[in-house]
Amino acid sequence: HTHTHYSDGVLSPTELVQRAIEKQVDILALTDHDTLMGIDEAILAAQSHSIRVIPGVEVSCLWREQTIHMIGLNVDTAYQPLREKLNGVLRDRQERAIQITKKLTKFGIPGVEEGVSRQVKGVPGRLHFARYLASKGYAGTPGKAFKQYMARGKPGYFKSEWMSLADAARLIRDAGGLPVIAHPRRYDFTM
Repeated sequence: HTHTHYSDGVLSPTELVQRAIEKQVDILALTDHDTLMGIDEAILAAQSHSIRVIPGVEVSCLWREQTIHMIGLNVDTAYQPLREKLNGVLRDRQERAIQITKKLTKFGIPGVEEGVSRQVKGVPGRLHFARYLASKGYAGTPGKAFKQYMARGKPGYFKSEWMSLADAARLIRDAGGLPVIAHPRRYDFTM
């Protein structure tokens, strides 16, 4: 699954499709975090080539107090309940970005809002903040920035309220899609 600059990727949907074509990819799943914004552009960019774009989304959800990312593959992007729910999630993500910006600024880190907004065409995610912190030398890498600034109990932490894993799976299935856990080894499913 892939991401564009509408979530935490760096390429536009057209650039992503072009990169996939250059790498001889036949099928590309576009699954930006909690948004469908880039799918139409990606499908249009792929039309005159032999690449198939699978419309999808990576949904942030909760399972046993743990944030889980679930991918919805081959969703109907016109399915109104999916669009409405994702619009609500984007509003929540926007509020989270505002709160993280305030927290990091209060902690003494300047230029957060401007630095983060230059990276994204949609709503900023935590990775954008981590990239900014690393680029300004507050951490060696974005991964280290996550641990030092974005984790629970750290200066940039903000608790998000996501839909349940079951609700996310149901919504994806109702939209004609296939729900799949993203990054399954990342999560502690032994609880």
